[in-house]
Amino acid sequence: MSSPSALTLGEAIENRRSVHKLYDDVSVPDSRIEEIMRHAVLYSPTPFNCQSGRTVLLVKDEHKKFWDLAREIAQATEPPALFEKVYEPRTKMFRAAYGTILFYDDLSALEATEQKWPMLKDKFPQWLDHANGMLQYAGNPPPPPPPKMY
Repeated sequence: MSSPSALTLGEAIENRRSVHKLYDDVSVPDSRIEEIMRHAVLYSPTPFNCQSGRTVLLVKDEHKKFWDLAREIAQATEPPALFEKVYEPRTKMFRAAYGTILFYDDLSALEATEQKWPMLKDKFPQWLDHANGMLQYAGNPPPPPPPKMY
């Protein structure tokens, strides 16, 4: 396997894992995370290059506030049994991480493109979903390999 900064797309897909143990001990500077996200937003493909993808990066205290709020809302709106079984453990797990990246589409960026191509208007929602997925993938490089256990 190549070094994390030189992975091919195939290697990145092959080595991708869902991480269920999250922690806030991160050695990557915030500036590097921002750089990765800017690059992903700028170069991820969008329908007719409308550049509709956007991100919000929350780290440290802002990240914790976000997950505290998510927990409060879930507790206020979900049945207690569902909250305790699903939402409580998930919000605790996500809060334990260093940061959160929120991905969304700026639909105003798409309006001019839709006006140029009205016959394709019904296709744009699906294409935006695809573009958002590519943005999320591009903005989420694989984690470093776990330490070797001897």
